[in-house]
Amino acid sequence: METKLSRAESQAIERHRDVMSRERGCDVSYEEAEAEWFDQHSEGWRVERQAAMMKMQREEIERHKWIESEKRGKDLG
Repeated sequence: METKLSRAESQAIERHRDVMSRERGCDVSYEEAEAEWFDQHSEGWRVERQAAMMKMQREEIERHKWIESEKRGKDLG
């Protein structure tokens, strides 16, 4: 597959490869794992990853607002 993958995607495919290999009881090629991951898992993985990233961003914004509120002595809401 001629796709430029992010580091996180490559790591997810490697984890998927490990699972496939354990389930089958033999080594699975990276290419086979990559094809199955894209076909069956990539969309859900991306949705979950995006939700996690958005949650982290919201938490960071809330921390920043709290710190700034503390500095100014009032709730910046």
